[in-house]
Amino acid sequence: MLIKKTSNSIFRNFTFGKLNTAGRSNTGQITVRHRGSSVSRLYRIVDFINYLWNLKGLLLMNEYDPNRTALISWLVYTNGVTCRKLATINLFVSNIVSSVNFSINFESRIGYSAYLKFIKPGTNLHVLEFKPNTPAKYVRSGSTFAKLVSNSLTHAIVKLRSKVLLKISNFCVGTVGVLVNKKSSMIEKRKNAGYNRRLGWRPSVRGVAMNPIDHPHGGGQGKTSGGRPSVTPWAQITKGKKTRRKITYGSFTLKR
Repeated sequence: MLIKKTSNSIFRNFTFGKLNTAGRSNTGQITVRHRGSSVSRLYRIVDFINYLWNLKGLLLMNEYDPNRTALISWLVYTNGVTCRKLATINLFVSNIVSSVNFSINFESRIGYSAYLKFIKPGTNLHVLEFKPNTPAKYVRSGSTFAKLVSNSLTHAIVKLRSKVLLKISNFCVGTVGVLVNKKSSMIEKRKNAGYNRRLGWRPSVRGVAMNPIDHPHGGGQGKTSGGRPSVTPWAQITKGKKTRRKITYGSFTLKR
């Protein structure tokens, strides 16, 4: 598998600088603690719309992307269009991919895209649309996939890795295959402060070492253990209490 960096690539027009928000909102307030001042990155423009119908695409190379958990692939189509797509497992350099909008021409090959009504049930999919004619929203992380359970005349049922069953339109587009995970083969995690600091994580401090105005565990004479059950800086219990909010997907969710 040929993997290259963007800095050494000839396709620099498809990148631009990414601003570091340092965990702050548009008003400047800190919304995510312990973030800021990471190594500067370039954002790679990835195409999540698979509507180059019935055109053959040649895989030139796979590229590293620090903003994603998956690799990205460079594709060149027969009409001269060049774009980036998320890389698929077992899809190598010089392989051919295509997007097909006819059932008689579609082959369930890795990297091929089509409407869900043309794909056989049981096929693994990624880069999945939630609504027709919109960029793909589901299954974009490395090593993930969704399974097509069934499809009817109007809707298809897709099972995500979280066991959620989604009922979406048959005219949504999905790509066959499983996404590549770059971390397993390229990243060696180190447990030192400098490694995490370059990723944008600032040091964290224990609540008992803070002042009372900064944390509920703060203050006291000498070393204390907080004097109360463990809580967050916003006084929410951290051990035992369920704090996950109920996520609703609307009428599209069959089972969760």
